[in-house]
Amino acid sequence: MLKNKIKAVFGMILVISMMFSSPVLAEDITMNDETIYQEINATDVAIQALLDERATILNGSFSTKDINSQDAFVDALNEIDLKLAKLGVAFLDEEEVMEQFPDTKCDKELSLSGKTQQISQNYDINANRPSSENNSWLTYRTTYVTDGTTYNIQRLIAQPKSTDSPLTDMGSRIVTFSQNWEAGVTNVIYSLAESAVGLIPGSTFALTVYGAASEFLSGISTTTEVSVPNITYSWSSTTTAVFTYVRLDEQSDDYQWLSLISTKTQTAVGYNIPTFNYEQSNGTWGLSPEIIQGTRTIENVPTGYDSMEVAIAAYNTVSGGPVRNVVSNIQISGPESKSVETIWPCCPNFPLQCE
Repeated sequence: MLKNKIKAVFGMILVISMMFSSPVLAEDITMNDETIYQEINATDVAIQALLDERATILNGSFSTKDINSQDAFVDALNEIDLKLAKLGVAFLDEEEVMEQFPDTKCDKELSLSGKTQQISQNYDINANRPSSENNSWLTYRTTYVTDGTTYNIQRLIAQPKSTDSPLTDMGSRIVTFSQNWEAGVTNVIYSLAESAVGLIPGSTFALTVYGAASEFLSGISTTTEVSVPNITYSWSSTTTAVFTYVRLDEQSDDYQWLSLISTKTQTAVGYNIPTFNYEQSNGTWGLSPEIIQGTRTIENVPTGYDSMEVAIAAYNTVSGGPVRNVVSNIQISGPESKSVETIWPCCPNFPLQCE
């Protein structure tokens, strides 16, 4: 028996990677088969991992202008998208998003009465049509059974496809300094992220001067005194937004309610230190012959991100709008506690706000 006796099944074809194996269909899955349940979980994990890979590639694509690199990024994205499609993920255009996920599905009263499509037909559908030039839209379904009730859960996922999307944030800044530092104490990068309820657990990240410089210099220790006039910082942040729609399995999609909105971010922070002075073991000061530079990628995932349990609990208990587990801000600082940037990722209330 599974913990809490919770069983979940995908309402889609699961593609088995072995070339000659037969696909597992939803009707083939029994509620007492723990092996199948584990396979379904593995498929869900695989989809999330591919979306993370996608975000990494997008960050790289947005931060470089090299044509050859861009071609490689496109090839990598196409390869990932093919894998996602084989796992049952569908790609939607802007018209399909507008038709399937109108803003009326944010209204629980309309959703539970099955009137989301009736009301949305009275809206001007051209006013806020999603633009496929900004984002990629993906969707897949899961059937989830708990306490004797079967729920149909559909995720709508948005990831940016251009720097014009609100799901991206890019920039650079030169920060100047006036003090000497101890290499193992001072941070080149310190970052934290917050949600609406405060600090996101596990979101703090720190890279010391020693950690950055020791990759280039052998004669440096954690107690070495260093002097750096300025550091050039750059950042590229990509947000993945997940809109989770819930209905009872026997109902039509007119009864879907947007019960949970989740976001997570992947932020690449680059640093470039053109002048790096440090005290040598003999007491004299030396200048690094190389530019100290690098990039660190930081992922921030709020508690309850893309949780089916949270989505169903909200469906059964919450009145009004959806639950929102989102990254509210990302704070990046450098030595001397000087601010580098505070990023305010897109925190949408409905899909079209990603556009």
